[in-house]
Amino acid sequence: MFTEYTTHYKSVFIIQPHTLSSQQTAWEGALGNIYGWLRQNLGKHSKALLEELFHINSFLAPSLGGKQWMGSNSTIIKTQSAGEEYPPKLWSCRYEHPDRDLPQDRRWRTDIGIECLPDSCLRVGVRLSHCLRDEYMGAPLVSPEPTVPLIIKYLMKGGDWDVRLGSLRLTPTPHFYGEGQIKQLWQLLQDPQREAPVVVVTGKPGARYPIDTAKLSEQLTGVAAVICLPYETKQEQTLYIPKAYQCYPGSIRVYQRGLDSIRKGDAVRHRYFSAPTIDAEGAKQISQWFVPSLIRQATLAHPRALFSPDDVEDAQRTARLNFLRSQVEEVRNGTAQLNADTQEFYELLEKENIRLEQETRKLDLENKQLQEDVLNADIAKESALSAAHEEVSKARRDKIYSSTEAKSLRRINGELASASAAVNSLSELPRTLIDVVKLAGNLWPSRIVFTPRALTSVESATYQSGVDELWFGLYLLAQKLWPLYFEQPPQVPQDLELAFHADANSWTLTHSEGSETRKSAKLIKHREDEFEGINLDLEPHLKFSNNPKKLFRIHFHRDNEGRRIIIGHCGDHLPTAGTHRQ
Repeated sequence: MFTEYTTHYKSVFIIQPHTLSSQQTAWEGALGNIYGWLRQNLGKHSKALLEELFHINSFLAPSLGGKQWMGSNSTIIKTQSAGEEYPPKLWSCRYEHPDRDLPQDRRWRTDIGIECLPDSCLRVGVRLSHCLRDEYMGAPLVSPEPTVPLIIKYLMKGGDWDVRLGSLRLTPTPHFYGEGQIKQLWQLLQDPQREAPVVVVTGKPGARYPIDTAKLSEQLTGVAAVICLPYETKQEQTLYIPKAYQCYPGSIRVYQRGLDSIRKGDAVRHRYFSAPTIDAEGAKQISQWFVPSLIRQATLAHPRALFSPDDVEDAQRTARLNFLRSQVEEVRNGTAQLNADTQEFYELLEKENIRLEQETRKLDLENKQLQEDVLNADIAKESALSAAHEEVSKARRDKIYSSTEAKSLRRINGELASASAAVNSLSELPRTLIDVVKLAGNLWPSRIVFTPRALTSVESATYQSGVDELWFGLYLLAQKLWPLYFEQPPQVPQDLELAFHADANSWTLTHSEGSETRKSAKLIKHREDEFEGINLDLEPHLKFSNNPKKLFRIHFHRDNEGRRIIIGHCGDHLPTAGTHRQ
């Protein structure tokens, strides 16, 4: 037998019809999505069965009540509704089936309840639970990791309604807040009517985010909202959001409901994953630290809501009791009569019912408080884990940094020795271009390196007398551009070029060729090469002069892994779309 079901996931949200829609349209749309979800689970031959179970004819003329079907593999579908009106005030569906991997020992149950509210909205409750067979004897089974059930994604599909948790609109895709909207975001985060967490992801330069926000939003469908902030909002955050609550570029922050910036210590409730931690641990690991937790928290909320056919039957029973109570009140008021024994029996039942109702209310309050305590404890635990993760990640980064620093010191010592040897052996200043290249390679061996093709291009360069000009160009590569690439925070190409040109005199930097040149595969081939197993992209280049007899073009590849600049061409102008037309 299967008797003790454990809640795996639980969510309650509001479906709010659009202005030109109606409660009936939203109800029929929600039922249609449930129908589609069951069709996917049961297969293409289930159409007639589901229409009979749902008492529908294309969802236009449902008859109310309830029905149950049991399949050959112990799959059970049960529907139940209450109310004489259409759509019914209460409706529920249960889908129960064996576990795919443990069909004999574990069962899954999905309960979906829809309640029509007076304000034309629908309150939807979804509960996913699982149960081990009572007689199960074997190795302990790991409880399944909390995940968002597929039915939630089906219920999110609706062109005629919004899905909300309090003031927060939920979607299966991320929300984007740009410049000029940060004040509005901070108001949303502080809104006491916000009943779900918000995960904010702030981008890095170049419109890159530290995590796949589309996938993250899909993982948290119906549980939390994912909001993306572009890198450019960092300044605006400092204007409207207190420092303790900001989400810096390349970082992720989880804002729990009930944010109160005035309450001391509140900021630690809202987990923060810094850019260095994400870089060190990886986006996948970071998401595993907070996604299951948010799903668990959603399960702890909403202790009292309509979910199952049993809940509908309880509501019907309560309504019937209220009706009978009103009948007895009529007797008391003299508008009807009961014999003495029946009256006494009713009064005894009424006293017992009052006692049970009071006890139930007391238990409900205790349960609600316990749920709130558990939820707060879970948030506190997650906050503590976040701090611990940050500390561990920082310690790991410090260790890596120390190791990197040691390697860096060894590299610098090697460079100094190489530079010292190059200077000591310099009996005269370089007189040829190839002498300049050799000296530069000896002075900065870990910063710039020349491919065989680059050395060949130097020897065949037209401007052989441009010794001073080439020396300054290579100096700029090693002492100006290399630090911008590898010692400064990442910058977009345009910002790098501006910073480089501050001291470059007649040399200019560009990271890409013109659009016409890039359209030609033949021309781009001139800007590709291979060196030490690395495929080189030689579009970035320094250029000196446009005089055909007195020019240089230094094409190079930025090797991020090796922290060096690989020079693949150093000489005359490479062919372009312009030179082809001449």
